[in-house]
Amino acid sequence: MPPLEHLPDDVLIHLFTFLSISEILTIRQTCKRFMTLSKLHVVWHHACISHILNQGFPFPPVSIEHLQPTDLERLTRHAYSLGQFWCSPASTARPRSSVKFSASSGMPVSDVRFIPSHPGWLITVSKGIWSVITCWDVGPSLHGPARKLAEWSPKGAVFTAVTVNSDPEHKHAMLAVSTVFPNEQRVDLLRVRPGTHDDGSTSSFECLATISSSFKALNLCGDLLAIGDDMNEVHIINWLTGDMAVLLGTDEPSESNFQHNRCLQIHFSPRSIFVVRARSFEAFSIPTLTSPESITEPYHPIARHRFGWIDGVAVAQGYSSSVIGAEDDPQPAVSIVLRAESDDPWSSDKHTLDLYHLPEAAEAEPPDLSDVQTPESPYVFPPLHHASLPSARGHLRCKDISLGSHGTALWIQPRPSRNTDLTGFDVHASDVVQGQGVQGQSKKKEELLVATVFPGRMKSRNEGMIEEEEGVLRTLWAIEDVSMNWTSMDYDEAGGVVALGDSHGKVEVLLLVP
Repeated sequence: MPPLEHLPDDVLIHLFTFLSISEILTIRQTCKRFMTLSKLHVVWHHACISHILNQGFPFPPVSIEHLQPTDLERLTRHAYSLGQFWCSPASTARPRSSVKFSASSGMPVSDVRFIPSHPGWLITVSKGIWSVITCWDVGPSLHGPARKLAEWSPKGAVFTAVTVNSDPEHKHAMLAVSTVFPNEQRVDLLRVRPGTHDDGSTSSFECLATISSSFKALNLCGDLLAIGDDMNEVHIINWLTGDMAVLLGTDEPSESNFQHNRCLQIHFSPRSIFVVRARSFEAFSIPTLTSPESITEPYHPIARHRFGWIDGVAVAQGYSSSVIGAEDDPQPAVSIVLRAESDDPWSSDKHTLDLYHLPEAAEAEPPDLSDVQTPESPYVFPPLHHASLPSARGHLRCKDISLGSHGTALWIQPRPSRNTDLTGFDVHASDVVQGQGVQGQSKKKEELLVATVFPGRMKSRNEGMIEEEEGVLRTLWAIEDVSMNWTSMDYDEAGGVVALGDSHGKVEVLLLVP
């Protein structure tokens, strides 16, 4: 057989398809020719499909065919590092770097959100005499200190809800803010406008549109804004044209049950809109938007389910790898992770986080559920319970749960809810003790950032590597100061980055891989 350097380029490129990502990076260092060939788009296109997409590793929802070779290599190598992180033993998986900065002067950070259209940008919300929204640049690799870009704080305003634009390609409205003034309630659509100003900042917030409404902004995707009340009504609005639709839930509003069924999330899927409330989970058909004057009837749920009292919830659309060229395994169309809360104050401290799957109607034969399912529903109701993970009751200011489309999930594990030091023996204490069911957790009474990989493509394709015991979580970070709590959290699965805001006005950003 002739030496490798004597083989034609097309043969060498074909041989590269049999190499792992680490082997490609090694062989490129042997000579200039291999270096040049290893940078070709075709090499990384095959590597991305074989070693990333088919393995279920987190990857951005982009078409790899249209990426530049350098960008495709960068994203593939980053996704490979993330896959190795999630496949590593739970006891060794720790963030590789972090940056911490003060976002407010001692006031809690009530919300923290990454901006999908601007990697490395972060929005924080703090509430003092009046509310403040700040945009920060922490950089995609957390190199250097956080830099304040812009600040928005209308005099007398209180922010009741903030949502960022989930469309990474949308460059106009970055976020929607529900704002309460002494004599007015409205939703403002904002973006950060580049520029140089006298105060030394490089950018400023610009208000693109204002919608007069007392409803809370709960989702913004491209030009579509979803706002909801705390009873049973949701408005879907094209904020550019003003066209809208009204979604009306089945629970009748009344003064006695105000906030009894408050809206927690509104999720856009390709075939339905899901409205998640404290006491209900409802699916609506995709509405046709018209001018407000033309609306004659609201849209009603086509399917619904009750989980009980929902304390925290995350809804994620299954990752559709077939769009960008990978094998297409049958995956649940929608995944739901929730933490239910008991109405009984004397109930056990035992808690669970439960995973449910909501498959498309074409993927599974629906059971005989004529009382809850209609022929119009594109999804099989009720959601199918798939897994449970241990948790515990306790004081928790950040109830957020983050669930990625590839099955990774993060949330805050509370400190124990009761202190046995008061009595020496607590007859009501749960058998869920601090440290049980969590890898790498110390015996201190800390709040913990915990994570897991739920069943899905990544876990099924890497069973030999993801060897977590049943019900065992991995600890990513801990907050040791007993006077401090985490108050907000956000997670970018494909970017491998987590942001945590605390009660003392600090923000910590964690990078899972270099």
